[in-house]
This record gives sequence, structure tokens and C-alpha cells, in this order.
Amino acid sequence: MPSPDPPHSAAPLIDAIKVGSAETKPGEVTYRVLDPVRENGDKRTEPRKRTRLRSGKILDGTNKFLIDCQINNRSERGARLILFARIKLPRRIRLFSDLDGELLEGAIAWQRGQNVGVTFPPQTRVNLTPAQITALRKNIYVV
Repeated sequence: MPSPDPPHSAAPLIDAIKVGSAETKPGEVTYRVLDPVRENGDKRTEPRKRTRLRSGKILDGTNKFLIDCQINNRSERGARLILFARIKLPRRIRLFSDLDGELLEGAIAWQRGQNVGVTFPPQTRVNLTPAQITALRKNIYVV
């Protein structure tokens, strides 16, 4: 016979696991509460798409080339980039994807060495002409 439904509670349900160690005495029980965000380190509001080996270019607000990068993973509202050198980036950048010719305006959310997190506010795509896309895809830059 199924057990009756528990009384309704306003408190959210939590996940926990029973943990033990060599020092745990018989009869002692310890639980650790699992926080889904912290357990996998993922704070994204949308799923990411892995995009390994996609190259990109980071530009400033005037489309001046700053550095090449690898687009490690991407979602609608952000990306994780790996820079090809350690440099300090400005707060606001533009990210050009060599693969699809898309230029997005974004803001640096975090930077740890050569790893950078970028957020893309809604409506951040910059329209480019075919000539601009071709120029950005070239491997040689004139400064």
C-alpha cells in the first residue's frame, strides 16, 4: 500500500547524499546537501554548445583587432574563449566567428589568464558587409 502524501510544505526539496569516512563511528550519519549549480559548476541560464577548434577574433568597439582566440563553447547569451596570448581585454568587446562570419558585441564577465567568459546581451549581432567579413577572416592584420 503506497504511503500517504506528505503534508504540503513551502520549503523547496533538496538533494543530499550520505557521506562517511574512516573516522565515522558506527551509528553516525552525515549528509551533504547537493547544490546543482555548484555541483557541476554550471551557472548558465541556457545550455551551451561545445564549439572546440572554432577560431575567432576579438575586436574593440571600433573593430580594431586585439587578439585571436578559440571559441571553446557557446550559448545564446555567452561564450568561453581561450586567448592565444595573455593580454588584458577591455570590458566591452566584439567577437568575430571565423566559421560563420558573425560579429557579436559582448562584455567580459570574467578572465582567468587566457580563459575568458563573455556575455552577449540580446540583439548584439553587428551586421557586416561581405567585404568586411572577408577582411576579418584574413590571417594578416595591418595595424
